[in-house]
Amino acid sequence: MMKRKIAVATVSGKAYYLIVRELEKLKVPFISLRPWDAVPTEVDVVITTEKERDMVNHPTIVTLSEEGDVSEAVGKAVKLAMEKEGEDAVVLGVDPGKTYGLALLVGREVYETSTHSTLGGVLRAILKALNALPFPKKIVRVGGGAQPYTDELIKSLDDLLPRNVTIEVVNEEGTTKKIKDVEKVGGGKDASSAVMIAMRKGKVCARGKVGER
Repeated sequence: MMKRKIAVATVSGKAYYLIVRELEKLKVPFISLRPWDAVPTEVDVVITTEKERDMVNHPTIVTLSEEGDVSEAVGKAVKLAMEKEGEDAVVLGVDPGKTYGLALLVGREVYETSTHSTLGGVLRAILKALNALPFPKKIVRVGGGAQPYTDELIKSLDDLLPRNVTIEVVNEEGTTKKIKDVEKVGGGKDASSAVMIAMRKGKVCARGKVGER
């Protein structure tokens, strides 16, 4: 999981609540500071308000305006923090079936796992994750061992996702075992398989031609 590389530095109750709620929703760890506090050396990005920006002493600051989009600001901060760790890609692994396992990785780090009982549910989660983390490189890897669930999911992803998102089909052999990263964040067998799928390079699907695989 991501280390505490983000600090929230504000004395505005409303701004703090909105920023923290978004960070917790994304399961991103953070520390809380006052704008004039010394920023620990391990912090890569500080989120604050426009009014308090001049009080923060740090080279990388993301500001939230009074009418600003908090999800956009937090997404930018997370992206900057990950880039400083040398990561430039977000990868989603999906284990399709009657229950869909979903894993979000940044580089080789497990960022979040979840399970979904419907195709619509997992599609919404994928879109939300890709929109929340605006990395230049985005990959969705789908396990290929559960047709017709796999084909239905890939067709839906091809229809919904922007063309700059790469879709891959991964051989699922050996993905049912649990790994330590999944045990830390939870999710069970389906999420564990999704992590393994996300970590494997698969066959790239030609966008707009998924029926020709």
